[in-house]
Amino acid sequence: GKMWQRSSIEAILKNEKYRGDALLQKRYSRDFLDRQMRMNTGEAPQYYIGATHEAIIEPELFERVQVELQRRAQRWEAKCQKN
Repeated sequence: GKMWQRSSIEAILKNEKYRGDALLQKRYSRDFLDRQMRMNTGEAPQYYIGATHEAIIEPELFERVQVELQRRAQRWEAKCQKN
């Protein structure tokens, strides 16, 4: 009876771990005393490491999904600009 949320599906489709890679430091702590984790939007370096574990889906399929997500986002932006 539970429904999947759109944001949950998008997070799965965009997660590089399904392709067998890892992006390190998606979140960071400003200082060790604070211990509050924040999303890293350029404040700290990020490291993309390929083939860190066995992929759940083929990398080619993952890339095709990313292209389709980008195409849909551009189409949505164009539609919103018209209104």
